[in-house]
Amino acid sequence: MYSFILWDCSFREKFHTIQSIQNLKISDPYEIIWVEFYEDVSSSLRAIESLTPELKIICLKNKKGSRSHSGFCINEGVKAARFNNLFICDGDVVFNNKFLRFMSSSLDLSANSITYFRRWDEVLKPSTYSFDPDALEQRELNFNPYNYAGAFFIHKESFMRLGGYDNDPIFSGYTAVAKDFYIRALNAGYFISWNPDKCLFHPWHPGSNPWYIYYFSDQKIILNARINKLTSQPNISMDGIKKKSLDAIPKTFNNKFRLLVLNFLTRINKR
Repeated sequence: MYSFILWDCSFREKFHTIQSIQNLKISDPYEIIWVEFYEDVSSSLRAIESLTPELKIICLKNKKGSRSHSGFCINEGVKAARFNNLFICDGDVVFNNKFLRFMSSSLDLSANSITYFRRWDEVLKPSTYSFDPDALEQRELNFNPYNYAGAFFIHKESFMRLGGYDNDPIFSGYTAVAKDFYIRALNAGYFISWNPDKCLFHPWHPGSNPWYIYYFSDQKIILNARINKLTSQPNISMDGIKKKSLDAIPKTFNNKFRLLVLNFLTRINKR
């Protein structure tokens, strides 16, 4: 039994991941939870929902123009999940049958293990869109072997024990919130494995850029502080609990001063 958690911030123009999950023909009960950060989703996705009993759409109703936060989306999806076996991934990937073969063994994951999947990127715009996994496998490249947000299996109880993704506003926008979760899981002693199979693909779409660095300088400082102090809990947990730590700077500081404080605390940590 599986809960697929997909997220969006009103920028996904195609919804092939839902069809790709259906194409796997999973024999066990499963659900697909699509979480939208803003006020509503496209009519195309609503049409898919009406034809897909496994699909549940959650809209977080944030105002357009406010800075998005993918961590909020994932956390709300996990809260709504009915099953303990979670698969968290981007909402624009495609799977092949190698992925399905692994799913049967994922039920045996221990409570202290997490399995990540590498993502293969289609770099050039194709003459025609294709979401066929066999075709994508022939033309996609692996630009980021540690694509922490791409896809991973985890038990719901483990995700919640780690406090979920960090709801700190500093992780909004283009974000390292998924990498932050990975680091905290390592710090907490979870066994993390990377599936070696080529089974997850990211088709080209407008805005694709496999070379983009998805975090800002203040987020990078937080990640370094996590590593140095072996922090396993987020600044703000999925349940809104705030944890005072060296990398949790009061929100009353303006961004420039906050960054100076983060730099200072990181230097202190390294002594």
